[in-house]
Amino acid sequence: MYKMTRCTIYILFVSLFLGCADRERFVPHIVDSPEMDKAAYTFVGARPRTEQQVVEQLRELQKVRMEPYTIGMSDVLDVEVYNETELSSTNLTVRTDGCISLPLVGDIEVMELSVSEATAKVEKAYEKYLVEPRVTINPVQMKSGSYTILGKVGSSGTYPISSQMTLLDAIATAGGFRTGMFRGNTVEMADLENSYIVRDGKTLPVSFVKLIREHDMLHNIPLLPGDYIYIPSTRNQEIYVFGAVPSAAAYAYRDNMTVSHAVTYSGGFKVGARKKDIRIVRGGLSNPVVFTVNYPKILDGQMLDFKLKPGDIVYVPQTHIANWNDLISQIMPTFETLDYAGVTNNEESRR
Repeated sequence: MYKMTRCTIYILFVSLFLGCADRERFVPHIVDSPEMDKAAYTFVGARPRTEQQVVEQLRELQKVRMEPYTIGMSDVLDVEVYNETELSSTNLTVRTDGCISLPLVGDIEVMELSVSEATAKVEKAYEKYLVEPRVTINPVQMKSGSYTILGKVGSSGTYPISSQMTLLDAIATAGGFRTGMFRGNTVEMADLENSYIVRDGKTLPVSFVKLIREHDMLHNIPLLPGDYIYIPSTRNQEIYVFGAVPSAAAYAYRDNMTVSHAVTYSGGFKVGARKKDIRIVRGGLSNPVVFTVNYPKILDGQMLDFKLKPGDIVYVPQTHIANWNDLISQIMPTFETLDYAGVTNNEESRR
């Protein structure tokens, strides 16, 4: 009776502490996992969404519309002056002062202007030298208005985003889902079950299975600049080690692989690593369960080594993690810079 009461008090304490950090998006829950010592680990995950909550959120996301494109810093523009080849310019980058430099008229500030407004401004500048100048401005790269899609698509990368662009448009622009051969048949390599889209550091309640296989267009949400889409592989037999480690990468999964193995493969810890606060994300970022592991206790024999599963993310933080959104914000930069298809490491290849 005493042990049960003590456990209940502990759970309530953790619930109150983490619930204050983000009541709407993050609450702790205990995970029933027979292969682990429940007394040794802290189990924390994102609040499961009900079906009605998902529908309501998707309806709100359907209402979101991108503001009309305005020229931003680092955008690349082509400026053509009709019948004046020597005055036309290509690959002009908008500088930090918001200007581009044009022949004859010099610097013209175009940042935060629409394309039509910038065109009118350039034409007015050329009126001092030309009769009824006609100017065309074409955005070549829109750094201020783009989305990123990585994983098992035809061409991973960052793409300019246009108004009214949807998730299906983004996938089509990237060349659709990648396919491969299995026993003489063409098979889809994209793992739709664990694919996800992140906006402002938060995973959106979009189901790629319902969108692609069930044709539920409620999940075909309009995109916004900065959206990040990841399509994992169906042949995912890897674990990922990120954070305060020398070699952040994906590593081939092996039977009975543990956190200790993952730490060894990634070269140990960097200075400042929070070894007592290692997080293991299981189930992908679309439906996560997060485990907290105290690594020094494993080394001291006070805790069983944590057994990993294919697809697990092992994250070693350098700063305190208060809630799920905090964890996502720390993990996402690595997701955006690593293309898993190119960074997979095998234990033998490191010898």
